[in-house]
This record gives sequence, structure tokens and C-alpha cells, in this order.
Amino acid sequence: MELTRNKTIDGLLTGSPGPFRLKTSEERGQRVLDGFRETVAQSEADAEFSVDKEYWVRYYLEGHSEAYGFEIAGDLDKEVRGRRGDCRVIYEGQKMVLEVEKDLKNFFKHGHETNGAVGWGTPGSIDLVFAITDNDGRKEELDIPVIIASDYDRSELDEPTFEQWYNRVRELKSVKEAFVMSLLSTVYWEYTKGTPTVWEVQKRAGEIDSMSREYLSAIHDNLWSAVANGVNDVLFNREIAIQEGEEFADLKSKAMSLVQEGYSETSEWECPVCSEPLVLVGTHKLVYEPDFETMTEGQWTEQQAAQEGGFFEEGVHGETLTAIYCFDCLVGGVAGPLDTEPMLFDNRTEVEFK
Repeated sequence: MELTRNKTIDGLLTGSPGPFRLKTSEERGQRVLDGFRETVAQSEADAEFSVDKEYWVRYYLEGHSEAYGFEIAGDLDKEVRGRRGDCRVIYEGQKMVLEVEKDLKNFFKHGHETNGAVGWGTPGSIDLVFAITDNDGRKEELDIPVIIASDYDRSELDEPTFEQWYNRVRELKSVKEAFVMSLLSTVYWEYTKGTPTVWEVQKRAGEIDSMSREYLSAIHDNLWSAVANGVNDVLFNREIAIQEGEEFADLKSKAMSLVQEGYSETSEWECPVCSEPLVLVGTHKLVYEPDFETMTEGQWTEQQAAQEGGFFEEGVHGETLTAIYCFDCLVGGVAGPLDTEPMLFDNRTEVEFK
């Protein structure tokens, strides 16, 4: 089964774990995978979705414009600055400027012009409108061709209507994102279930000191990146993302193997379980809080700038924390350059708060 990344999945694979973790079991992950396979096997969508963004209409036209009698020749958003329509098209043998809307009423709200100068030379003058619906019945107010997608059924188009296409695409999008999130969550939970998050400490203790916050962020952010890379390689760097008969547990195992294989540089610290060197998984900049009482005005300004993402100088503005891990024993933590011992957590069992 093929799988492609979208904006939401890109955000998951390149972002951070957020304030908390999702405890996802292999059993739940398998149910999500089964649901994904069942949805892909369907010919039509079971659910109905309301159109939330205009770009869905444009995506639809990229593959189905000819069913409505026109051909898309160019994207004006990429070609022209300033006032313009959406696309260059050829309609009934003429070069025209097309405007795309969810509902025709938006055409009037947006104040588009239709001055009769048909052609691509005047991108601000609209020659043709494609809208999904005309709920206010305003089609007759325009003296240019207007195509309303909801006026057509499948028998007239010999292709999916917008509603059929959109419901199917959104359903597939939903189950695909749920599956990727389930695999990410399951693998991430395996590596961090004994390491509290900042959110969990705050919820139970009411507050957390700044140093503990930075140390926990260092280990979680770096481990999330490691897990995301492993999941990405399993799902998006193979010829077939999910092979026939491949179970959720198989995908999880492959991802965990790739996570471990991705890191080989060792640290000076040893694992307390197996006594092997802990592996380096990443770094995290800890910037000290500026203290106006002990700093000159210039030092305070530099410190404030470093805290906001400016120039970082080791030992002056802060220090670099190092995230370390033993992927065999599931023990990991963080060490600073001045620490005599690292802060370590045992992730073989779930963390318990007293």
C-alpha cells in the first residue's frame, strides 16, 4: 500500500512532541491500520465533509477540469503579482482567466472585476468562474461563463463529482494521518514512558523549575526527532510503504531498529544497566535567565538577545545540554558540561507519580 506525506504529516515528522504523549498500544495501532486498509479498499467515502478551504477546489480541478470543458494552462498565483485570478485556462477555444470559489457569493465579497477584456494579458479581469455551490442564486448576475459544480452529477461528468472526490480524499487523509500518528506515538511511548514530560510534572507538582524544564525538553525533543526519522524511513523511504500482510507490530519493530541504527557516536557516560557507553542523540541550548542586578546593561541586553534566539556563546549566555540514550536498555537522559552525573530515566516501565 502506497503512502504519501502531506502538510499535517510533515508537521508531525519535523516538529516536536508537544506538551504531552499519547499512550498508544500495539493493539490500538493495529485497529487503526486495519481501518486504514479498509478505507483504502472502499470505492467511495462513508463520511461527508464540509469544504473548509478553497484550495481543495483547486486540487480537484487539477485532475478534473476537462470534465467541465476547460483546460488549466497556468497558475497565476505563481506567475503574477498583484490583483489576479487563480488560473490561466482555455475554455471553448479561448484563453481565459479563471477564478475559483467555494461558493459563488464569495466572488462578489472579494470584489473581483469582469471588464470584458478576455485573455491572459489582463490577469485581474475574470473571464470564467468555477464554484462548488451557488447557495444565494447569484449566477445570473454575472455576464461571464459560470460553472457550478453542484449542478452536475456523475453521469454527466463520467468522473467523480467534487462532493464525491472531496469526501473520499478527506476520509483517506483522516485515516492516513491517524495511522502515522499512531505509529509515531507507539514507538515514542516505548522510548519515553519512564521519562516525565514538562506538562506531566506541572500537572502533578503545580510548577517546574527552569533547569528541570530545559533538561526534560532536551531529552524529549531529541528522542522525538529520532523516532520521527525512523518512522519516516519505514513509511516513506521504502518502495512499498505497507506491504501486504505486514502488521502494525512489524512496522513498529522496523521503526525501532532504524531509530537505533541512526545513532552510533558514544558519550563519556555509561548505561547503569549494561555498562555500555550511552549513545549521543542530540543537543539542546540552555540559555540562562538575564539578571539585571548582576549584569551591566550591555551584558543584560546580550543575554536577552541570546534568550530570544540570537547569538549563543557557550559559558557566557548558557550551555549546551547533551541528550544520551541506551537503545538496548531503554535508559536515557541529559547531561550538561558541568554535570558530574547525567539525569537518567529508566523507560522499561511507565513513570509513576506519587
